[in-house]
Amino acid sequence: MARRGKKNMPPWAENVLQGIAYWIGHRRALYLHHYLTEGAIVAELANLMGAHLYDVDHGSEIGQVGKETYRS
Repeated sequence: MARRGKKNMPPWAENVLQGIAYWIGHRRALYLHHYLTEGAIVAELANLMGAHLYDVDHGSEIGQVGKETYRS
């Protein structure tokens, strides 16, 4: 059986999962009597993934000191 845990997750996944949990809670608080569709959740998940992947590609998750680059 394959091991599951943080070691198998990409570095951006934790932020995306936290963001989607916050977004779901926020939407439920604002629109209590409306259904939260699967499509809305998938769209927000795609937005968060795209934002975090863009950040990773452009170095915002990498601490830069001078010309040297250090991964946090």
